[in-house]
Amino acid sequence: MTRKTNTIKHPHKKVNPQPLIKNIIGFISYFIIFVVIIPLLLYRAQQYNFLEVYLPNVDLIANLLTWSSGPYDIWSNLYKNDDSISRFTSRTLINYMALLGLTFIIARETKRTNNIFAGWSMAFVMLLTTYLLPTDIVTWFMEKAQNFSKTIHINKLSTDILSLTIGIIITLTFLGTEIIILQRYRKHVKQFAKYVYGIPKKLNM
Repeated sequence: MTRKTNTIKHPHKKVNPQPLIKNIIGFISYFIIFVVIIPLLLYRAQQYNFLEVYLPNVDLIANLLTWSSGPYDIWSNLYKNDDSISRFTSRTLINYMALLGLTFIIARETKRTNNIFAGWSMAFVMLLTTYLLPTDIVTWFMEKAQNFSKTIHINKLSTDILSLTIGIIITLTFLGTEIIILQRYRKHVKQFAKYVYGIPKKLNM
């Protein structure tokens, strides 16, 4: 008869630093490529309309990179939502950068037009299509694509390619919708923002 042995947990046992180092390398490479280099190239190419939409959506890019994992899985924990300190820090910093990009675009538009409603109207559109809605919706579609691919029994590589492709399509759809609204209907959104601003005065009448 064999005796069962209990595994003793050592509270002072050193944690393997390799996953943490990989996460740090993944975040730094993401920051250099997608937050610094690509916006700089877009600026030099005078692609201002696309840059205007790109900057507040670095979180969507991080979401796609997390699904793809990247070389040696360096991006596998880039934008995951859990209680790990490194993952929480990475996701928070990425969200912070996206919001900084969003507020900069709004502030620049307000200063450029010298009209608070011009800047605020952009917030009406971009807060929804950039920050609040896309990530969960994109993730939902990618999960559905992944589950579907499993039902038809295709290999893991094809599954990953399919879900990533779906994610890219949905992400580009959000970006395209945002561009169209801001270019064609900004005047209407601006009027709506002005109307919302005047509601408290009307209620006091």
